[in-house]
Amino acid sequence: MDNSKTIELAERRVVVSYAAIDKVVVDNIVKPVEVENPSRDYVFWGKKNDYPEYINGLVKGAATLRSIINGCCDYTVGDRVDCLQLPYLASDGKRYLNRTRQTPRDFIRNLARDFFTTGGFCFEVIRSNDGEVSELYNVQFRHARSNKENTVFYYSEDWQRRFGKKKDIIYPKFDPEAREVVNSLVYVKNTNTQVYPECPFEGAVIAAELERAIDEYHWNSMNNGFTGGCIVNIPIGVPPDEIRAEIEKAIDAKFCGYKNAGRPVIIYSESRDHAANITDLKTQDFSEKYDALAKRSRQQLFTAYRANPNIFGIPTENLGFSQEEYESAFKLFNRTVIQPAQRLIIDTIQSVFDFGITIQPFTLEGAGENAETKQTVKQQEA
Repeated sequence: MDNSKTIELAERRVVVSYAAIDKVVVDNIVKPVEVENPSRDYVFWGKKNDYPEYINGLVKGAATLRSIINGCCDYTVGDRVDCLQLPYLASDGKRYLNRTRQTPRDFIRNLARDFFTTGGFCFEVIRSNDGEVSELYNVQFRHARSNKENTVFYYSEDWQRRFGKKKDIIYPKFDPEAREVVNSLVYVKNTNTQVYPECPFEGAVIAAELERAIDEYHWNSMNNGFTGGCIVNIPIGVPPDEIRAEIEKAIDAKFCGYKNAGRPVIIYSESRDHAANITDLKTQDFSEKYDALAKRSRQQLFTAYRANPNIFGIPTENLGFSQEEYESAFKLFNRTVIQPAQRLIIDTIQSVFDFGITIQPFTLEGAGENAETKQTVKQQEA
């Protein structure tokens, strides 16, 4: 395709050559599609079965998103988690959730982290020989896959491995009446219309990507020390379209995009008469533009969780906030986001084993925060 344009100016014929390269769109966003594979008994989560790992990567790479999820977990476990009884009796005479001596607070925190990251959580239930629930173990939700009916579940820490390298762990769905089943899985999701849950920040995935990309841009800019925003004029005439495309692709690959921030431009020529001309466009305000974009991205992430930055200790527009403003914002957030998550998690656990769980709400004073979680242990009858 010829991208040249002829302009008649004062009886002179001028040829202006535009870029011959097509627009490049890099789409590395993994979609939460559910794909049924005839050769597998489970449904793929993502086209390449990689959606949970993609989401986990966003949480690790976007500071605001990570802060929101950590804050939600802190609010969910509150100041203290009390239980009347626990299933596993350890050698020290105390009761825990399992033989690793995990406390209910840590167990619930892990479930909350999965829930606020992926929209679901799961855990393994182990029964003793007499059919009683004897242990509960966290299972990372991103490592679990399900059949279409959510009746059989598969666990692997590496879903991208080559086929046949190792087998998956298979769990049946937990059934309170199936006392003969030793190992089973409790699987909870925030929707009943599909196999897998809906990511809580699905509508703000691009915002998380932007925040991660902006940080990487600034990092590259600091390391390279120069950002090119200019026109490069190479005085070799107007080459054929395919030659222009090749030149422009090489320049674009080397100097364009946030990953190439601040790359110096090096041009070789036979003489001064044939030297390339570089015209600075004087638009070196990327920092201001990116700062505005970063603020918008952060706001979208908070919006996805229906949260006010103040409740996570992040003042808006550097104005700070008072305790009254915090308490007012937290009251609404606690009522609409945290309490529903707490009820879902507690009700699910209680349906498996009646712990008698009570969560003391989060307070700024942190009642009980500096002491080990208190538990009123009611010994089971022999």
